Parts: sequence; structure tokens; C-alpha cells
Amino acid sequence: MSFRCHSGYRSSMPVCAFGVVLFFLLEASAMAGPAKGSGYNLPEIKYSLFNFKDLGLMTIEREKIAEQLASYVVNELGPRVIAGSDTKSIRLAEKILGLAFHLDPKNKTAVVADFQFKRGISPEKVEADYKPETLSALLYKRSELLFQQEGSSDKTLARYLLYIAVEMNPHNVDAVYDYEIMRRDGRAPDWNSLISGDGTKLTSPKLPPAIPENEE
Repeated sequence: MSFRCHSGYRSSMPVCAFGVVLFFLLEASAMAGPAKGSGYNLPEIKYSLFNFKDLGLMTIEREKIAEQLASYVVNELGPRVIAGSDTKSIRLAEKILGLAFHLDPKNKTAVVADFQFKRGISPEKVEADYKPETLSALLYKRSELLFQQEGSSDKTLARYLLYIAVEMNPHNVDAVYDYEIMRRDGRAPDWNSLISGDGTKLTSPKLPPAIPENEE
């Protein structure tokens, strides 16, 4: 592609020079690829922290929780993630979407939101079953049930859900109390392992690919 300057005016050279600079800036911007989200950087989750066979949830329950978590991120945190000025909201979005991927790696809302956040695109709001306060209460109740299970995966998931319940609604006093006692006892959830995307830190089998390898 070429850039031509036309003479004939006294100010043609400065204008021409400006046009050349602008042209190359636009070209460089196009070659750089899509814009990145403002600070959002969730690694690709390749391994699940949970053994689904031992988890005290039916498949439909696990997938439903993943959808509720992803919908909350899109509707409640999405604008702040794209704005890029609220670091706490960005980190919280990474945590909640990370957990959604661990529960259901093929969840459409989570996959699309992750893609768009990383490119600075604001996701469209999605239909949600519950308001944040109601979802907080439900996740808190679910965490209570999981804490009563014997499996280590159940208790691990319970800690993550309890944390999220508090973040969704800090006025959920029962959830806040239980989380603070848990945290002071040194049992706070390990978010670094959950969102690291590093399979060496996760012991469960590798997640199945979204598209089978023998399909294009």
C-alpha cells in the first residue's frame, strides 16, 4: 500500500508529513493485533483442581454453579474490568471465572467473557437467575453442605464458594463470620493454585478439550 502527498499549497509539506506519520501509526496498530483488556490476565485453565467423580455434586449442579458464577462476572464486574481502573474487581473476575472453568471448562458464558476481556471488549449482559444477594446466600448454603462431605475436593470447593459468597454480598453476616473464622484458622482458599493455569500444581486429570482432537 502506498501513500501519496499532493502539492499545490504552501502548507502541503507539513500536512503531508503528518499524514505519513499517521499512516504508519495506524499500520503499526493494525499489525499489533487486537487490544488487550485492561489488566485482566487469567491464564488458560488446562487442569481441574477437582476430581469430578469424587465431588459431591451432580454434573448438572456443577455446570449450573459455573454458569451462575460466569453470569455474575459478566453482569456485575464486566464494566469495571473493561474500565481497567478497579484492580480489585479485575482480580475478583479472574478468580470467579477461573473457578467457573474448573467446574465446567466448556461453559459458554465463561469462554466468551474470557476471550472478550482479554481483548478489551465489553461483554453483553446475560440473563441471570438470581440477584447478587440471593446468589450469595445460595452459594453460602452450598458451601455449608460441601463442608459436611468427606471428600477433600468438596471442602476445597466449599472454601472457594464461601469466599465468593462474601465478595458478592459483604452484608451476608453468616457467610462473613464463617469465612473470617476459616481465614483466621489458616484455611483460606488458595487462589494461586486455582488460577495459575500451571498443570504441575494441579493433581486432577487434564480437562477434556473443548473440541475433540480428531475434529476440525
